[in-house]
Amino acid sequence: MTNLPDEGRLAIINRLRRIEGQVRGVCRMVEEDQDCEKILDQFKALEVAVRNCRRAVIGYYMIRCVKERFQCSEEMVGFLKQRLSGILDTPLP
Repeated sequence: MTNLPDEGRLAIINRLRRIEGQVRGVCRMVEEDQDCEKILDQFKALEVAVRNCRRAVIGYYMIRCVKERFQCSEEMVGFLKQRLSGILDTPLP
């Protein structure tokens, strides 16, 4: 991801490592034959974590790529974020 600023890249990597740990935890729960309801709760948490990670990447993309590449104003970037938030059904950073 050469388009992400260093702080953005580190933030995404940290999020992905947390997600990786969550996946290992769910796998362990399945291996240990734990309660299905608890496993499903962990899947919900995973979905939220992945959605938040995707949102962060989109936010960085909007700032770094769209704004700089197309020389958009802050107002235009805000407008685009708002529109994408509606499409993705989640607010962007």
